[in-house]
Amino acid sequence: MIRHPSRAFTLVEILVSLAAGGLVMVGLMGLSKNATVAFNEEVRVGSLQASVRSAVLRLQSDLALTSYLSSPNLRSDPRIVHTRVAGSNANVGVLGGARRLQGLRIEAGGSDGAAPRNVENGYRNDVLEVSGNLSGSDPFVVLDVVIGGGNAGCDRVILNMDSPTIWRLRDSSAADPMTSLVARIQGLFVPATVAGGAAQHLVRLLDPTGRSQFLATCATATPVTQTGAPPAIAIDVTAGVGQRILTTADTGGVGGWPGRSVGGCTLNPVHVARYEVGSSAVLAPTLTGIEPSTAANPKYDLYRSYLDANGNAIAGAELVAEYVAGLRFGLTVDSAVVGAPGTASTLERIALTDGAGLGQWAGLIDGTLARPPSTAGSIGPHRIRSVGIEVTARVPMADRDRPEPAGAGLRRYCIPGACVPGALTFARTRTMNLEVGLPNHTGVFY
Repeated sequence: MIRHPSRAFTLVEILVSLAAGGLVMVGLMGLSKNATVAFNEEVRVGSLQASVRSAVLRLQSDLALTSYLSSPNLRSDPRIVHTRVAGSNANVGVLGGARRLQGLRIEAGGSDGAAPRNVENGYRNDVLEVSGNLSGSDPFVVLDVVIGGGNAGCDRVILNMDSPTIWRLRDSSAADPMTSLVARIQGLFVPATVAGGAAQHLVRLLDPTGRSQFLATCATATPVTQTGAPPAIAIDVTAGVGQRILTTADTGGVGGWPGRSVGGCTLNPVHVARYEVGSSAVLAPTLTGIEPSTAANPKYDLYRSYLDANGNAIAGAELVAEYVAGLRFGLTVDSAVVGAPGTASTLERIALTDGAGLGQWAGLIDGTLARPPSTAGSIGPHRIRSVGIEVTARVPMADRDRPEPAGAGLRRYCIPGACVPGALTFARTRTMNLEVGLPNHTGVFY
């Protein structure tokens, strides 16, 4: 048998193959790294777009309920209950929230001081306040009113337990249906409380003439209670210190509580929600798990909080969106002068950039002043027909080394405040716009 000697790889061949394999591995690692970076960037942008979309939808939900079961402008509204006293402007008492009650209020640049880096990047941060029955529930039918019959000397409103609203809220499967019902109604009328106490929230009492008076839940931890036999639900309310629910005797028969034998009154909650941009350390210090703002990476978020019956923000803000870079609003208003139904509309656009126009149409009202004549009532929040929303947010970390190209539609956000091209200090942004109609302002010409 002839044997052929086996031949092994030479050292040169081994070195060449190792070098070739190393080059292939380096290439694969580079491709993998690029794919990972691209994937992470797309995840950040996808999360950013979802956050912006969520914020816009949250705003849309509240704006659609603007002035629902409330008043677009307490100062100008002719359907507000007044006393016999000449020049009286309703029973607003000392309730600051009632005096300033309007469907919506916009303060152009109201959050700029809380988000200075946004301003440095050319963005404006507005404050929005929306009022109405934001829970979306129907009004409750009133069975009786007991002046001074509630806790702490408040007036007591007893609800009709056979109304459709009550039946929709009942939970027959609960271990104690009545206790469950009380808790549900308490959640509607008192959606937020203050630490260690109770917050007063606005309510509206509507009489058979279609006139309203605005009150507040009594300053107790549980203004909604069970009372009487057969059991009913009572809500303790007040119009302020020393102030009572106005009756027909107080108004000379022009609206007011007519008495149990007449009926026809309803009661509903009125919520005031405030949207603003700022740091969690200031606006929501009790929230956990939120990335804090730092000097190297200033972080501002969009928060929603409730205002109490005195117009003060209540602790416990809700996080709407993180890394918000700008929040602006525009308006479509009806400037027709003659204050009568059927007047031809004269629609005007208040642009997102028109801060002065926002202040003119959606600025803070003062309900203690005398009502303007109808012919002069053409400017104010009651004449706003739709609201334009613009929300801009950025990615959490810098991922670009240059600002946006000239003429580009997408802007970039300089995070540390002293950005220069070539340094990885710019973050991508995304902006979403939406127009929201105000159905409860349709046809309002006072």
